[in-house]
Amino acid sequence: MARKQKEWPTDLNHWWSNQRELNPRHRVLFTHRATSLMEALMQVPPSGTAHGPSLEETANLREILVEAVEALDPEDRWIIERLLIEGLSLRKVGAVLGIPKTSLARRRDAIRRQLMVTLLEHPDIYRWVTREVTPPSSPAPA
Repeated sequence: MARKQKEWPTDLNHWWSNQRELNPRHRVLFTHRATSLMEALMQVPPSGTAHGPSLEETANLREILVEAVEALDPEDRWIIERLLIEGLSLRKVGAVLGIPKTSLARRRDAIRRQLMVTLLEHPDIYRWVTREVTPPSSPAPA
């Protein structure tokens, strides 16, 4: 008996656009990317007009990030600290935990998604992310 083959999306752009529509609050994670060099240059602000966050705002954002990481389970927090902060390889961390690196990669991705959702629920983070991202211009109706 033949197994049914998994159907993969033929148009990945269409698949990603459908994923963006699942939760409008997370739409800021899927920003528009320039498709040509000219479009990329048009998105860059003129010299001297782009200002980064102030030191006070940066300190506030760091505190929120630290609180979100500390709210994780102890084992998840240990994994994030080793992989993302210390920069250890999946193979080394997996050897310490006794799990394969592919399983650890999946777990890391799940933890990162959980952190992103948690951080986007904080009003200061959401305001900062949406302020930095410029929405794509919609094409004029024909």
